[in-house]
Amino acid sequence: MISGDQKSPNKWIMNIDMAMALGRRFTSTVSMEGKIGAELKK
Repeated sequence: MISGDQKSPNKWIMNIDMAMALGRRFTSTVSMEGKIGAELKK
């Protein structure tokens, strides 16, 4: 039980880091597409 509890935070931190990295990449892609879409609509 205790060893499992000690490992969990590291897994959570890794998952959060990956999720944040993916989120940043995703939002930057969406914002770029939004800008391009806005330019095309003009």
